Amino acid sequence: MKLTLTTFNLRLDSHLDGNNRYLVRKKHLLPYIQQHVTDILCFQEVLPFMKDDLIQSLPNHTVVGDFRKAGSEAVPIAINKQRFHIKEAITIWLTNTPLEESILARSAHPRIATICELSSKEIDQSFLVINTHLDYLHADVIEQQMNYLMAYIDSRIDWMGYPILLAGDFNQTPDSAVCTFLQSRSLTSVYEFLPPNIKTFHGFQPIVNGKPIDYWFFTNHFQFVEALIDTSSPEEGYYSDHYPVYLVVKL
Repeated sequence: MKLTLTTFNLRLDSHLDGNNRYLVRKKHLLPYIQQHVTDILCFQEVLPFMKDDLIQSLPNHTVVGDFRKAGSEAVPIAINKQRFHIKEAITIWLTNTPLEESILARSAHPRIATICELSSKEIDQSFLVINTHLDYLHADVIEQQMNYLMAYIDSRIDWMGYPILLAGDFNQTPDSAVCTFLQSRSLTSVYEFLPPNIKTFHGFQPIVNGKPIDYWFFTNHFQFVEALIDTSSPEEGYYSDHYPVYLVVKL
């Protein structure tokens, strides 16, 4: 079974961005997402009204994921309802109280992950898709957040041995401790197959060269097919302050 995947930090709506704020960009961004739609899409920095836009723009997908606190950001996952059953969808906080709204000390914001247990309508196979957005202030806190995420996955005996697709904005480069930790758990980074010198965060500037901070990781149940960081922009402005990362795998 071939799966097409997207991870994309949409950049929340902020008046500080001027002509690059979401309310201006969405006239280009939403058609771009529709034109490049994949089976599963993971988004970061999604405010409530932005989630509503995604639901309306992706009628063939179910969009799941709660907000880290009322009126704040979500990390939703959009799932092709024609190909997959959603067996469970849950949002957790990346602390030692994952089912309660909470924040780690020294983290700039509460950090969450959306986790979906999916089953294929085509083959007898279930798997997990995880989407997260880690903090940016302290590398040790970011590593703790990922540790808490994987600890929650490990605590779910019903998910033992499941194939895992993990996406998100980690705010860390591929040589970071958090990526090393995931590799120690036998997850493969998309950057084993992509050039290591393409930025995924550009800050509304025409920048391409640098190190990425947006990821797909996957267990060895999946076979890599192809991947792309799309560095294109509309004729006027930008889709976001990040470039999307696309991945195709076989399960």
